[in-house]
Amino acid sequence: MSRIGPCSCHEMNNIKPLFTLLLFFTAKLAGGQGILPAVIGEVTHSVTGEILADVHVYLKEAGKGTVTGLDGRFYFYGLQAGDYTLTIRHVGFVQQFFPLTISDQDSVFVRIPLVPAFIDVEEVVVTASRFSQHHREVAGRIDLISPAIIENSNSQSIDDLFQTMSGITVDRTSGIYSRSVVGIRGITGSEQGRVLALVDGIPLNKSDGGSVNWNRLYINDIERIEVFKGPGSSLYGSNAMGGVINIIRKRPAQKGLEGEIGTGYGTHNTMFGNFLLMGRLSDQKGLYWSASGRTRSGDGYIDIPDSLVTGYDTKSFLNEKGLNSKLGYSFTKQSFIELDYNYYDDLRGGGSRIFAEKGDYTAYKTHFFQGRYTSKIRNAGLDLNAYWQYENYLRQYERLRGTDYTLIHIDSERKDQGIQAFLNIPFNNHNLVAGAEYRQGSVDAADVYQTSDDVVINQGKMNLVSSYLNQHFHFESIKLRVQGGLRFDLASFFGGGFYLKNPTSVTNFMLPETGEFNNSSWKAFTSRFSVLSTPAPWMDMYASFSQGFRPATLDDMTRSGLISIGFKRANPDLQPEKVDNYETGLTLTLPFGLIVEPGVYFSRGRNFMYYVSTGEQILVGTRSRTIYKKQNVTEVHISGIEADLKYPAGSHLSFFGNYTFTKSFIKSFEEFPDLVGRQLTYNPKNQVNAGVYIDYPVFSLSLKAHYQDRQFTDDENSVFIESFATADAKASLRFGKGAVVSLGVQNIFNKVYLRPPDQLSVGRFVTTELYYKF
Repeated sequence: MSRIGPCSCHEMNNIKPLFTLLLFFTAKLAGGQGILPAVIGEVTHSVTGEILADVHVYLKEAGKGTVTGLDGRFYFYGLQAGDYTLTIRHVGFVQQFFPLTISDQDSVFVRIPLVPAFIDVEEVVVTASRFSQHHREVAGRIDLISPAIIENSNSQSIDDLFQTMSGITVDRTSGIYSRSVVGIRGITGSEQGRVLALVDGIPLNKSDGGSVNWNRLYINDIERIEVFKGPGSSLYGSNAMGGVINIIRKRPAQKGLEGEIGTGYGTHNTMFGNFLLMGRLSDQKGLYWSASGRTRSGDGYIDIPDSLVTGYDTKSFLNEKGLNSKLGYSFTKQSFIELDYNYYDDLRGGGSRIFAEKGDYTAYKTHFFQGRYTSKIRNAGLDLNAYWQYENYLRQYERLRGTDYTLIHIDSERKDQGIQAFLNIPFNNHNLVAGAEYRQGSVDAADVYQTSDDVVINQGKMNLVSSYLNQHFHFESIKLRVQGGLRFDLASFFGGGFYLKNPTSVTNFMLPETGEFNNSSWKAFTSRFSVLSTPAPWMDMYASFSQGFRPATLDDMTRSGLISIGFKRANPDLQPEKVDNYETGLTLTLPFGLIVEPGVYFSRGRNFMYYVSTGEQILVGTRSRTIYKKQNVTEVHISGIEADLKYPAGSHLSFFGNYTFTKSFIKSFEEFPDLVGRQLTYNPKNQVNAGVYIDYPVFSLSLKAHYQDRQFTDDENSVFIESFATADAKASLRFGKGAVVSLGVQNIFNKVYLRPPDQLSVGRFVTTELYYKF
């Protein structure tokens, strides 16, 4: 008996191509008989040729969009004659732009191969404008670190991820046993405060020193990272002079429980363990939460040359632990409220021990709270944030000069808190972003001498109040985007002072530095203007002018004391830094998915804060030390070239390479004219990076190489870090439902270089890790 019923999926797949061809030829024959033309297309994988379903296809000129079916086909009917551009987007593939011309009596059939993209698969960014947009719509240079790169890179700390990016320098000599400074485009030098670091939009930079403790960020808790290069002060204010790094943490995406747990072991008896748990009660609405933690310890190594080792030199060491937690409630997919708490506790040995337990060490105990409310009202977006960060910086320092022994305990309380509010209102052809921010930072620090009665105190507070307005216009008919922004900042310094209690011969040389400091305030307008043109679907061109502004840190204005290069004298009269930046660049998407991104920039800085020798000496115990003081350099010039190449050679293979040239020097210095023409410190002229990622369901491999020119470490350009090249690798095997075992090697060829004063970099560092995802 014959049976009539629904066709199987296999039968439907056989019928659909016949139906598509019939529809296509019917439309062709019907041209001129009152039936408007159609566009019929098929999207495939450029390497394997397989059809791709659920691909988003847009025909903006017609105001239409659709997705491909199981057969990889899409259809647009009833189109008027004219010129159109198909935009094809699919997660994990390079976005394609396909131009079409349709006549009155013609229908079009197109076959579009999509190229897989291992790099930059996260297309939507928020850092450049404070609202979601495709990264090719940004009139500037923004780089993305995707989840795949985070997982496959051999990174012991989050700043390792920046090491092979163009225009970025990472100064972390002793690996995981030290702290680091991340610089962008030569502006930073040794001043971390010139690059703004954010976690989910909240600043990590401290008002006391401008620094960021990259060690406290748990890398497995990170979803992706957006790096915006160039001044971002028109949106983000102080600290954004060189650029903005926005770290976006993971948030549970679907109902149920997910996470991972892992452990590992490495060189210098390094042991670590971590976990991440996330969950939601429903897919769209309701309660969600996450919790993550990490612990790590290691014996370290002796970081000075063998010829200089004394009986007091010991191995550096580390012992750290941290916890992150998040609790949120979604009202809709785009409206939610959440609370975050982060705790971090670390102890790092300095490599020297005379009599005190643990010898020299530094320790950080950090508490961080954030409350956030995000709402979507019709098309408008509202974001409210409040945060509070407390860091207790502790240091033990001992020294022996002859028979003169000194032991000091440093106890510094650093607080930063603030509120942010901004509104994004989209219109037909533009977006309006308006916001306001208040931030306060303070320091209350004491150097308490254990071998005498001396106590050295520095205190101070800083307020920042700001408001900003940014407009983003997009003119689709001429493929042009224009952005303009203006921000007003008012900064005030108050409650500052430097004091001595019970001074003896140990500290009385600092008596001339003591006293209360005058209150000060500064104001600044910073602006940005940029244009982005798309003359062809495979080409984007941008040009921009942007400004930066940064007041001095509390540490530079209030603290006098010993630093690594000598004795530092506080300067409460420092004026804010300002910078004007001009840049232009291209993004070329060439055949087979090859992406080329060249760019050039020029920055003119005024009143740059810079350590300068005063030419004076001071007797500290039995040793003469040079006195340094932060001064405002009249004018500095920084220019550079960046060139990136990214090539997704297939769904499992991707290459990258980049080159950076930076020229930074003192153009004018009224107080110290002898320094004119000197290169700025901690700025290598040339950097080259290259690498390859191989990623299969059961196996992945990453190989990366980095070259860096020499860097001067003093204002006279007489002392420098040698140029060096390193290579890293990581291989992972996946088995079962979620188990992964990996082996990573940093500095494969064991390149060890010397950083003044006589500090050796860490050599080859090998780790193995086992973790399970569920």
